[in-house]
Amino acid sequence: MVRSNVERAESDYRREFIGTPTREKPFPNPSNMAAVQKLERLAGSVGTVSGRLQSQPVPENDRMTQRYRQEAETLKVLISCDERLVGQCSLLHAMLDGRNGLWMLEHLDEIEEGLTALQLTLRSREAALLDRTV
Repeated sequence: MVRSNVERAESDYRREFIGTPTREKPFPNPSNMAAVQKLERLAGSVGTVSGRLQSQPVPENDRMTQRYRQEAETLKVLISCDERLVGQCSLLHAMLDGRNGLWMLEHLDEIEEGLTALQLTLRSREAALLDRTV
């Protein structure tokens, strides 16, 4: 959902600031093209995080794994990470919902901080599942 918001904003920005080439102006303004590329990279970053979220592993339920791990404690940590992930995703969605490309470009640092926080939480979740500390 967030990726589609960014892609829509990028498309609208393209339509508004790039436009169709004309004989008088066959090439778009380089700064506008750089902004479009930033929005494209942002959509790619959101897609990467989305893919990682969807492919998160779950604890194995075999005797060998249970023998070496405290199941209840691991589940508590995973639940805590999952709750944090839900909150971070909701915040990112609320931040970008209905925003245009100009707004996203002006707040790109904040958006990237949110994506970085999501990546860190995902790493913490993966580490908890593999019984490692971050």
